[in-house]
Amino acid sequence: MATQRSCICGQRFSSEGEQALHQRNCEAFKRDTARTQLVLPLETELDRLAKEAEAIASDFASAFDRLIDGNTSESAYHVQVAQEHLDGATMRLRELADKTIAVAKNRYVIVDRLRREITELVERLQRYEATIKKAKTYFRPRHA
Repeated sequence: MATQRSCICGQRFSSEGEQALHQRNCEAFKRDTARTQLVLPLETELDRLAKEAEAIASDFASAFDRLIDGNTSESAYHVQVAQEHLDGATMRLRELADKTIAVAKNRYVIVDRLRREITELVERLQRYEATIKKAKTYFRPRHA
């Protein structure tokens, strides 16, 4: 008994050759392949960057905690760590945005959700940047 092969669109084939011939023109197969090869890696990177943003928020929480305890030098250190994390995350987010723009040129790829989430993360990192600037102003040595 021959093994039945099927395409993501639901069509069945009796041979690998028939399936390959069909998939060259199958829109559903092309969309699925593009999503798997192009969009999923971008989504994985976006998830990783979102976790980095959480680490930056944690650095802020640590800085605030130290400030409340009256330890301004440790608080300033955590602000500096947040700045370093933010610089790295911002650079990788720019690279991700550029890759997303390039991938969006493929007619089989839909990246609207990914673009929206990147925009939200950009806005979040911009808020963090503003907070770091305020904190650095606060910790700047004052001359008498």
